Order: sequence, then C-alpha cells, then structure tokens
Amino acid sequence: MKKILVINPIATDEWNDSDRRLLQQQTSEDTVIDLVSLEQGPSTIETFRDIVLAGPGIMQAAENESKNYDGIMINCFADPGLEVLRETCNIPVTAPCESSLAFVSLLGLNFSVVATLRKLYPVFETKCLKMGLMRRLNSFRVINLGVKELEEEPGITIKKIVREINQSAVSGAQAAILGCTGMLPFYTEIKKGVEIPVIEPATSALKMLESLIEMKLSYK
Repeated sequence: MKKILVINPIATDEWNDSDRRLLQQQTSEDTVIDLVSLEQGPSTIETFRDIVLAGPGIMQAAENESKNYDGIMINCFADPGLEVLRETCNIPVTAPCESSLAFVSLLGLNFSVVATLRKLYPVFETKCLKMGLMRRLNSFRVINLGVKELEEEPGITIKKIVREINQSAVSGAQAAILGCTGMLPFYTEIKKGVEIPVIEPATSALKMLESLIEMKLSYK
C-alpha cells in the first residue's frame, strides 16, 4: 500500500473534502490519500508573494506528517515549496506544474496553458524556463476567473476553458495543460468539448508520485 500526503498550501479547509475525494478517484487501488491544509498562509496562491507566504506552513505540514507517508504532493499549480521539501524530506515530493510539463514533454507536442488569471504567467514562465520547454509553449491563455470563482457557475467556467483550448488548437497547439488544480472537478466535461489532449495537473502530480514511490526514487 502507498500512503500519500497531499498538502493544500492555503489557510482554509474549504476544499479539503472535495479535493481528497476527487484525488482518491485518480489513484491506483493500493494508494491511500490523506489531505491537509495550512494553519497559516494565503487563502489562494496567485502570485509570487502568495508562494512566499505559503512556504512556512508547507514546511510545517511536511515536518509534522511526512514520517507517516511514502510521498508528498503539493496541490497547487504554482508548485510552492517544492524545492524546499525535496531538500528536507527523505521521501519523493511532486507538484502539479512540473509534473504536467514533464508529461507534455514526453508527448513531444507544442502546448498551450489555460490558467485562471494573467498575473500567474510569471510564475509559470519561471518553471517552464527551468525545464527548457519555452520553445514548445504555443500560448498562455486565461479565463479571467480567480480560483474562488471557478465553482460559482461551473457551466460558464467549463465553456471558457473549452473555448480557450479550442482557440489554442486553431493556433497550432497540439496539447493543453489546465493551469489550476481547481479545474479538476471539470476535467471530464472539458475533455468532451475539445479535440486535443488535455493534461490535468493534480492528476499528473499524483501519478508521477505513485511512480516515484514504486521505483523507490527521491531527491535524497
């Protein structure tokens, strides 16, 4: 059995139950997920400032819990705290943006990213440059909805995401990455409305982590 700790790097448990349920549905049969959020930190992560504010809480959550688990997943597309946890934990750690980019690189395709807000681009650009994938980036598109707004009118959210993916396909994108883990509840419906492969980041991080655990690989 693989035991995975998922850290929601925000100071609210508003999405804990739904995220745990959705992520558990994506795992292998022998994987068990526990999910925690932060005692202190930002309410959402949408800027570099939010990433910095989340850092101490992420480290505390990992220090308190990691000895009981086989791996840790950080559940945010900005990948906050990823490098620090890899440096300090003796178990594998994954995060959504890096995992999504790894999967799209394996496909060998040009890709687009459909995110929530334009201000997230510098955060994504930093990761994309680090992984050497900027030349494959077709476009970075946004639906102009904050994280907290995604579930207010699901039908509208899905239509906006589908429209941006289809427009990116017209411009030459061969795959799309969803630029927010909060889009996971809509993934099934999104796929029905598009013609190119869509990579969901939370599932990507989870599957990457399961593989690392099975292969007994970690940073240390």
